[in-house]
Amino acid sequence: MKPIVRLFTTCSPPLLVSGTSIRNSFKKGISVSFAFFASSVLAVGQLTVPDGFVAEKIYDVPNKEQGSWISLAADHKGYIYAGSEKHGLYRFKIPAPATTVTDVQPAFGFKARPLGVQGLLWAFDSLYVMINNRKGQSGLFRATDGNGDGKLDDMRQIISMRGGGGHGLHAIIPSPDGKTLTINAGNMGGLPKKIDDSRVPLVWGEDLLLPRLPDFNSIASTTMAPGGWIARINPDGSNFELIATGFRNEYDVTYDRLGELFTFDADAEFDMGTPWYRPTRVCHVVSGGEYGWRNGSGKWPAYFPDSLPATLDIGPSSPTGVLHGTDARFPTRYRKAMFICDWSYGQIYAIHLTPKGASYTAEPEVFCSGRPFAVVDAIIAPDGAMYAVTGGRNIKSAVWRIRYTGTAQTALPDITAPTSEAKLRRQLETLHRPNEGAIANAWPHLSHPDRFVRFAARIAIEHQPVSQWQSKVFSETDPRRLILGAIALARHADESVGGKLISKLCSIDFAKLETDAKLDHLRALSLVQVRLGRNARVGQYLKPHFPNAEDLVNRELARLLIAADEPSAVPTAVKLMTTLRDEHEFRSEEMLKKDQHGQYGKVILAIKQTPPPTSQMHYAMLLRNAKSGWTGDLRAQYGAWLTNAQNQVGGRSYVDFIKNIRRDAIAGLSLAEKVAFAYKPGEKLSALPQPKGPGRNWTISEIEGLTKAPLTGRSFANGEKMYAATLCASCHQFKGEGGAIGPDLTQLGTRFGYKDIAEAIIEPSKVISDQYDSKFLNLKNGKVISGRIMKADKEHYLVSSNPFQPEKLDRVAKKSVASIKSSPVSLMPPALINSLNKEELLDLLAYLTSEGNPTGPAFK
Repeated sequence: MKPIVRLFTTCSPPLLVSGTSIRNSFKKGISVSFAFFASSVLAVGQLTVPDGFVAEKIYDVPNKEQGSWISLAADHKGYIYAGSEKHGLYRFKIPAPATTVTDVQPAFGFKARPLGVQGLLWAFDSLYVMINNRKGQSGLFRATDGNGDGKLDDMRQIISMRGGGGHGLHAIIPSPDGKTLTINAGNMGGLPKKIDDSRVPLVWGEDLLLPRLPDFNSIASTTMAPGGWIARINPDGSNFELIATGFRNEYDVTYDRLGELFTFDADAEFDMGTPWYRPTRVCHVVSGGEYGWRNGSGKWPAYFPDSLPATLDIGPSSPTGVLHGTDARFPTRYRKAMFICDWSYGQIYAIHLTPKGASYTAEPEVFCSGRPFAVVDAIIAPDGAMYAVTGGRNIKSAVWRIRYTGTAQTALPDITAPTSEAKLRRQLETLHRPNEGAIANAWPHLSHPDRFVRFAARIAIEHQPVSQWQSKVFSETDPRRLILGAIALARHADESVGGKLISKLCSIDFAKLETDAKLDHLRALSLVQVRLGRNARVGQYLKPHFPNAEDLVNRELARLLIAADEPSAVPTAVKLMTTLRDEHEFRSEEMLKKDQHGQYGKVILAIKQTPPPTSQMHYAMLLRNAKSGWTGDLRAQYGAWLTNAQNQVGGRSYVDFIKNIRRDAIAGLSLAEKVAFAYKPGEKLSALPQPKGPGRNWTISEIEGLTKAPLTGRSFANGEKMYAATLCASCHQFKGEGGAIGPDLTQLGTRFGYKDIAEAIIEPSKVISDQYDSKFLNLKNGKVISGRIMKADKEHYLVSSNPFQPEKLDRVAKKSVASIKSSPVSLMPPALINSLNKEELLDLLAYLTSEGNPTGPAFK
């Protein structure tokens, strides 16, 4: 099996805003804005939809009065409710076809401004509101109209949970049973204190055999399992039942007509180019499901048997709203489809699912796209049309309606009968709670050919008392059932059985296993050691099988042998690190060059020119833990590899990961051994170009006036020079190059207008993203340190106080810190463009919105 690396990526979903008070139900909190730029509103006709469809903008949301809208819900009376980041809840009547919204009113009959409304649902004669408030009270609320005047007059919290910005509490949808609701949260959204029931065995852990490389560029760099979760509740908020875990940031969920659950999970785009990078993905969510997100390099590979794989890797996208087209008055093909919204690249996909075994395969189709079209949510209203809203991060919102006016057949298709494997999986899922017959019914299916069936069978067994099935593991003779039984036992038994379980696993003839069974077996050996203690026998058992003919098997063999401190593993791993070649799986250049894919499309195209050594990096990461088996020549090869790898192109965290591998590798080495790791960082940029000027104190209104007409005839080369002259590259990445203090600017033109860019440059403290905010570290001695916390370990914070010298970090002892607060002042200095004359300014704006394309319309 040759290593294949998928270089699809996305930026994080929109980071939404925290809350304040609703009557007396909310404690007064601090409202934090996470926006960096705000978008211009689309004009009619800028959305591309399939033949027979009409896309019409029905409402421009006045930003100052009503804020940026981020969620929608329709009731049974013909109204649509909209949640704003900072301005509360609104309601409007669904307008007739080809007409627009004429009257938008506050949804409440009293003064109420619930902030950070990431999820809305009208059900059980109530409006359910998911408040995602990082500073104050957050959780699920239920609003009702007690006096029948058409206005909501009461709002009560029914579940208290911790919010978490753009990766926090998200959606609410009705469950197929018509009696319950389904809710979800990303990896920063806290679970309630009480979990009444759980399909997921409550024994999750990091389960990493070797130390991870944490990613301190990520907003979830210290977040541990279970990650993003999905749960089911009663209408009154009672009986919280956990359904699945292990997501990064699944923003929304949806059911098909069979009651199967799906979501659209975000990637960690900073990881691009690393072996642990995972593209955005559509996931089939099953009972007890674990989907393997862990922070930094700890993400579980898709082949780990104690997790489940994606149904579809999407590629460049930023997951937001998710829904099925069942109730839409659309052609039959689309009524069967699942729709997923892509905030960053301005499009809505139709995902066409096909049953396969106990799960599905899927094909994506771009259903709707625009530039800019930062779509954050979409619903099917009672009139059968799709309503979509753009917003998030203080973007100026608009509401769009997509309706079908063609002549194709729109009848709802017959429900496709479940496959035999799906029926079996669902039968096993009924055993995901204590059940007297579960062990006998589920155990034989631990060796089923279908992975989803095997998973369901193992979860059924794990819900039963371990004393009732522990002996079956040790008496099992079928290798596949033994391996899956050992995984289950490792998660529930105590350390007293660890040695015996390793001995049982080492009795399996490794060479006779099929590739997928070998991977399962290696994971079982890892998990037993993580949970029940290390065992020296593992190294001797696996040593004869390394290297293997299959790349993925080699990856896990290397992991286990290095963890066992097996000396013979080092020369083999170094050879693989220096000789293995990836077959990068790129999207077509035509797709990558499309405007809505500009940011990461450009990065991927750059990677195509100089591909990073992704698979080799796996071995480099493992070798940093190796103690025995080194020679001077092997160390020299390792050091040379690290130096070369640092010069490759990857995601924002790629170079930092390489640096941290080097740091760990040289820790504890003698001076002579460190010579082989001599590190020469890249030279600083040559003297910056200087503007010709004369400059002036530019205002937002002046820039707005200069850019009313589309820019043409600009100079790409001069814009690039002015980008350097104004120090943008010190803090921001563009086309994969630059600093990491602020947001990547490559995709600026896909979402933001010139006025918005001007506001961010001239008034950078007006809106600050929580990914890039600076902190006040109030020390116990009375001193205050201001800057961005770039890294942290158990004892220290590493703080960047100077955006123009991001490599210079202040080391602050955690025990010396009394408190940490967000700074209201951006690290970005204001008015960096004041040294530019008019022509230089316009060239810079053209460059910033070009996505690095020198042949764009602004340069013609």
